[in-house]
Amino acid sequence: MIRPAFGISALVSLPDEPQPLSIRLYPNPAAESLYLSLPDNGSTLHIEIIDMLGRTLISQPCIPILSLSNIPDGLYVVRIRDNSGSIILTQKIIIRK
Repeated sequence: MIRPAFGISALVSLPDEPQPLSIRLYPNPAAESLYLSLPDNGSTLHIEIIDMLGRTLISQPCIPILSLSNIPDGLYVVRIRDNSGSIILTQKIIIRK
């Protein structure tokens, strides 16, 4: 049973959460290149492409166009980290040539 509380403010406020960075990876599925739509501070971000066995195939600073020519067809995880090493985006991509 819920008992009403009279004379006590029941309003609770939560702190504002920081807005996530707007990063977009396209196309998915990708063939030869993966395009990254990065925020203005995108040069401080780091991208990793990891296969399903957990092997890191690419690990480099983020750039707007990432070549996938040396990566075989398959399902991969893209992980983007900020300069402190915190993961800010994890997304699955398919490479199909």
